[in-house]
Amino acid sequence: MSARKEEAHRMANEWFGLTPEQRFSQGMPITKEELRRKLKVQNKTLQGWEQRYNVKALRNRMEITLGGKEVPEEIYDSKIWLTERTNEVDEALLISVKRGNAQAIKIYKQLTGELVEKSEQKVTLELSADEIARRNLEADRGLKKWLKQGRTGRQGVEDLPEKPPLLPV
Repeated sequence: MSARKEEAHRMANEWFGLTPEQRFSQGMPITKEELRRKLKVQNKTLQGWEQRYNVKALRNRMEITLGGKEVPEEIYDSKIWLTERTNEVDEALLISVKRGNAQAIKIYKQLTGELVEKSEQKVTLELSADEIARRNLEADRGLKKWLKQGRTGRQGVEDLPEKPPLLPV
């Protein structure tokens, strides 16, 4: 990249992160048109740079404050910063939902518990031989009791054997 182009990128990056008042106080072009003329680039080029630099993210990064004091980036904690702005985040989310933003709708549904992402968990159940035998006997007794109450719609099942018959080998 040429030195002129590098300088134009650097200046555009800095310019996008400033408010018009800050640009004026630093002697920089105030409008996009003035910046475009100064850098001698096409409007489409400037728009591409603006998208790449993500103007809102740069402004937010520069406005990081906790308790009204600016915080150096090395001790900045995004969780604290976002927690202090919960109402603003909620309002922005609701606006995006109303506009039909699919990602915002997904986040809203997750926050309200209407959408739970699928996940796969492997569960292992280790039982001793005694525990397995006890559970099998309980299941057999429960089945016999259920059948005796006539739940199957069949009559005359009272004479079920206590033990299942052995199959011939």
